[in-house]
Amino acid sequence: MITHVVAFKYKTTVNADLRKEIAHRLLALGDTSGVIRSVTGGLEQSPEGKGKGFHQVFVMKFNLWEDLQFYMLYDQSHQQFMELIGDLTEDVQVWDFQDFEF
Repeated sequence: MITHVVAFKYKTTVNADLRKEIAHRLLALGDTSGVIRSVTGGLEQSPEGKGKGFHQVFVMKFNLWEDLQFYMLYDQSHQQFMELIGDLTEDVQVWDFQDFEF
């Protein structure tokens, strides 16, 4: 199983309602992409205070590296989502790993 973690830090002009809309659109990718096994996410609320200003974090699961690659490069729903958030984010961080491979 491949885990894809994405964190968004929004520009100060992006209000809470727009952040919620973005979250709902990202979660909907689980229904439209065909290669996402599961998707979840929420507000960054680390009690350790190490969130570095990021607002939302999402976790997606894929069966294979090839599924993730298809999603990133060819999935039209993902491409449209990327266009939506492109001008709204100050920073984006992404981590990808194969579960239990150390």
